[in-house]
Amino acid sequence: MFSSKSLIHFHLTMPQVINLPPSIYFPNLKTLTLRYVIFPDTTPTQKLFSSCSSLEHLALVDCNWSKVRAVNIACSSLESVSIREWRDDDEAAKPDDENEPDVQNDAPCRITITGSSNLKTFSYDGDLINDYFLNSSAAITDGTVEVHTTTNDDLDAGHFVFKLLKALSNVEKLSITDFAVQVCMVSYSRHALIIYIDSHSLKCVILVVHITGSMRYTKFNPGFSFVQ
Repeated sequence: MFSSKSLIHFHLTMPQVINLPPSIYFPNLKTLTLRYVIFPDTTPTQKLFSSCSSLEHLALVDCNWSKVRAVNIACSSLESVSIREWRDDDEAAKPDDENEPDVQNDAPCRITITGSSNLKTFSYDGDLINDYFLNSSAAITDGTVEVHTTTNDDLDAGHFVFKLLKALSNVEKLSITDFAVQVCMVSYSRHALIIYIDSHSLKCVILVVHITGSMRYTKFNPGFSFVQ
């Protein structure tokens, strides 16, 4: 299953620990989507991502990294990366397994994504469970930093947001939550955030506002007043 020269698209939904073999080989894999997967320890998880040398599209949906200390996802062919990690999302739909150990994200995993001139889209939508770093990301033109209200004391929300914004230095379209804007201003001041916006060639900003469980999208064009 984890060694194939012909496999191009791999989509896996598995709300349990994934048992990875010592040898993993996906030289022609273009699309990888992992949903609810609980990664094992650091070494096999790193081997999984390192084996996908031709990967173009990566989606990680509500995966559990608590057994992993750090991982580097580096692929020059990557075109898009989409990450979603919500706390307790769809828990009711997940099967209970009494034999499955209780796995919690007690400490954030450090996940580094190294792109190239091919990486055009990056999306993070989550509750600040793990720590993400973007390297060689200057080619990204479509960025999403939708950080939601969090109780995670292991990560500084403002630093997390501003770090991603700095990495998305050439985006033309940016989607960001009101919470992300607020924590960024607390940590780096309103002035720093406005400087970031004014110094970049943004063509469109979408502000995602959460109101009593619902979401409202507000689109701004160039020359907008970002903070009232």
